[in-house]
Amino acid sequence: MANPIRRSVRLLLVGTVHLDPRGQHRLLGLLRDWKPEAIAIEVSPYAVQFRQSQGAGWRARLERFRLPDQSLPGGLDAVEAKLRLPFEYTAARAHARAANVPLHLLGDSERSRQLLDLLVAEMMTEENLERLSVPSEMGTLEERVEAEWRLAKRRFATGCLMGTAEACRIAAEDAAMAERIRSLGAGDRWVHVCGWEHLRGLSAELSDLTPEIRLLCAE
Repeated sequence: MANPIRRSVRLLLVGTVHLDPRGQHRLLGLLRDWKPEAIAIEVSPYAVQFRQSQGAGWRARLERFRLPDQSLPGGLDAVEAKLRLPFEYTAARAHARAANVPLHLLGDSERSRQLLDLLVAEMMTEENLERLSVPSEMGTLEERVEAEWRLAKRRFATGCLMGTAEACRIAAEDAAMAERIRSLGAGDRWVHVCGWEHLRGLSAELSDLTPEIRLLCAE
């Protein structure tokens, strides 16, 4: 990494943009470099179970929209990504197995259930898939992720990390997540991976642990 993490850091909070096509590679690199003794992620057990048991079936509905180069048009690339296992989970699981360290899934399963029920009920209708398949000014998934990273870096540079989600909901989620993190009693070097908009709240809630915060993006 261009700016190495201090070895004395006890807790590292890593902010991501969900669905980042480069996220798997970047997170694996960070974990290999820093060598945490425990990993926690903002992914719920239900989110993993749903994608493992139902993800392939729902993704099959997108096959008829594929272009000759096997890409998906319009906003369907993001739909497909949402139905796959999150890179935060696949990268953390791979490193945890290789390094023989614990991996903790700290996301709220009931909240995940609500969001995924909404995803399949509204986004996966034939009418909506047809609408999303039409090229628009949305850009590709990679372009949308890069736009989100530009926002995150601007906020990071000014110290304003709240993001665009509702402040009260974010604050409540951060307080609950901080309690789950504390309950782990993790080792001397541990990492928590979450959406970048949670960095400010979590770093405040866990200030007694003097966490270091990082964005999982190119410098």
